[in-house]
Amino acid sequence: MTTHVAFRLCAPVCALFFGAVGCGPRHDGGGGEGGDAGSGGVAGEGVAGSGGIAGTGAVGGGGVAGAGAVGSGGVAGSGAAGSGGVAGEGGAAEVPGYDEVIGCPPVSWPETATFTILGSMQDRFFPSALSGDGRVAAGQYDGGYARWTEAQGFTPAGQVFPDVLSCTGQFAVGPGSPYGVFRQSDAYGEEYLFGTEGVPVRQLSVSPDGSAVIGNLDDSYVNPGPFPVRWRAGVGADLLSPLANSLVYHTNSDGTSLLGVDILHVFRWQDSAPKTVLLPQAPLAFDGPPIMPVSADGHVYAFTSRSTLDTFIVARDDVATLVYCPGTCAPTDVSGTGKVVLLWGDGPHIWTAEHGFLDLATLLQQFGADTQGRRLSVHNVSNDGQAFLGLAADPNNPLDYQGFYATLPRAAYEVPAPAIAE
Repeated sequence: MTTHVAFRLCAPVCALFFGAVGCGPRHDGGGGEGGDAGSGGVAGEGVAGSGGIAGTGAVGGGGVAGAGAVGSGGVAGSGAAGSGGVAGEGGAAEVPGYDEVIGCPPVSWPETATFTILGSMQDRFFPSALSGDGRVAAGQYDGGYARWTEAQGFTPAGQVFPDVLSCTGQFAVGPGSPYGVFRQSDAYGEEYLFGTEGVPVRQLSVSPDGSAVIGNLDDSYVNPGPFPVRWRAGVGADLLSPLANSLVYHTNSDGTSLLGVDILHVFRWQDSAPKTVLLPQAPLAFDGPPIMPVSADGHVYAFTSRSTLDTFIVARDDVATLVYCPGTCAPTDVSGTGKVVLLWGDGPHIWTAEHGFLDLATLLQQFGADTQGRRLSVHNVSNDGQAFLGLAADPNNPLDYQGFYATLPRAAYEVPAPAIAE
């Protein structure tokens, strides 16, 4: 687990100063709830094992997930809103954000933008995860692990590195001591889930309520994989043998429907069924693992399509769109239903199908937040596309970087300003 921890801790610095796509952030795994194979689908983002993705990963001809509508409170339905107040696919509940929050109650944000520096030059904060509802940030702070909220500031987060957070931030999942993957919460403490000494666990994803966790075991020197493993509350961990030599990027609410990639395809998989090909193409890997963020409802995913980093692919299920970057860019995160794609690069930070490329710093300034001219490296976006987490650097001193948390009003997406990059 040492390799995994080191990789995650260096990611923000890599992204800010070196722009290494291989050290980009992961995203909290939110997954919409559905029926037995719910249409909330599977979501997440992930990284490949350091040994690459072995094998051909032949794909069977199984069916796709069922069409049960998704309730945000964890109840599949036929259009009625879930208990959290977010409607199912056929529902009509009011959503206060630009995009939907999947799996927990939606959030209302201020009508003006906010920009907050987290930590100080002495007690630096290195962000690693943002909850699906955008209320909780987590990472390394002052030599330990911590969570941050606007109301409470920094609070200790135990000995588990917060790699991913559940939708409300109640659960943090990541590597712990002395080895393995743990789930940490105030209610249950630190719970060992899976993993053995000396075997790194790649990409982690968690369901919105924290009851299902997926990781990928990959010992590139002894037993190269990856080998996806699944943990479920009340059930425990099991190795997903049918998905050997594949990477799983996300789980649905109960771990029965997964999204992943093999060396040739993006696929969906369900218990007792073969893989179903969504796209006959897989994300590129460079000097590190590939990144493929996926929307929390499991229908939209994005990845770098060429080594030149001048294009990326955004796909909804089995329909892909090629997007040309205004400069260098690569997807690092995706909002709840895929309305917002977050980008690393030398240009804008946001892409939407409605408005194209948008610059976060420009939007923050336009809607009342002072970024003080800092250069932003944005790592995470909330499900509703309105909260952001990353690093901010002084334009006159690139070594002067600090964590930041920012929010945008919904109006920032409804009426884009002419000054935003096209």
